[in-house]
Amino acid sequence: MLSDAVRTGTYRRAILRYADECFRGRTVLDVGCGTGILSLFCVEAGASAVYAVEASDMADQARAIVARNGAADRIHVIHDTMERAELPCKVDVIVSEWMGYGLLYESMFESVLVARDKWLKEDGVMFPSIARMYLAPFTDELYEDHSKLWQNLYGWDFTPILPYAYQCIYKDPHVEVLPAEALLCLRSKQFFSFNCKTVKLEQLREVKTVFNFKSIYSADFHGIAVWFDVVFTGRNPDDEAGHYEIVLSTSPESEPTHWAQVLLFLDKAIPVEQDQEIAGELRLVTNAACRRTVHYDITLADGTKKGFDLS
Repeated sequence: MLSDAVRTGTYRRAILRYADECFRGRTVLDVGCGTGILSLFCVEAGASAVYAVEASDMADQARAIVARNGAADRIHVIHDTMERAELPCKVDVIVSEWMGYGLLYESMFESVLVARDKWLKEDGVMFPSIARMYLAPFTDELYEDHSKLWQNLYGWDFTPILPYAYQCIYKDPHVEVLPAEALLCLRSKQFFSFNCKTVKLEQLREVKTVFNFKSIYSADFHGIAVWFDVVFTGRNPDDEAGHYEIVLSTSPESEPTHWAQVLLFLDKAIPVEQDQEIAGELRLVTNAACRRTVHYDITLADGTKKGFDLS
């Protein structure tokens, strides 16, 4: 993920942009520090102390990297889970790259919330500050390529296998980079957002939204794409009037990241004409017992239903 220039570069740009307002002379907690790259950015921004918590053995590597870069006097690597880690004081800022595919898959956000509730000062700052989720209908040429394959396989007609093949290939969500031109709408729908400083875990357990799009051209409607962005702001993220923001986006219309997009394929393509309505409901459920699982349900206006597990 260090090679994901969009991800890492946006974090650095945001931390340095808010150096004076949020970091200089202040204490920082880096949740799930990995190699320690975000902690180093915080030191670059003038943080007086950074507590870098990492549960895996990568903590040893982070400690070595910090020492090699002459930052061991300000970055204190703690090899422990966030739930067990003890800090010498409360902090001014919590920074973390906690997002998973589609935002909440494999997410560390529960640990970030533990850190926030236990260690963040009342006037502290969360980096990122706001998270937002989006959806849009899409068409996919690869779907059609699979169909053509079975129509003539070494001169034989294998089309009877198509329903079974589609079920096997598309029963689970795909994490892929979707070309922007594959979107069937002019504007995606933002269906969920939250302030990282105030959101409660219960609010993330189930999200429902209805959607209604008009197809911008005639094509086969193959499914729903889901992605997210996170926003870095200063000390008042809810003050949107004229407030400077830095956004890390995973939209198909933005530069690709390792998060790509989550593609929820229907079992059967639905032909749509230009301006035809694509309507339905999306339901997202996170698993309290296993953070690695996110369940999606799609219900279309015509009664088509499908469930997906991203696990």
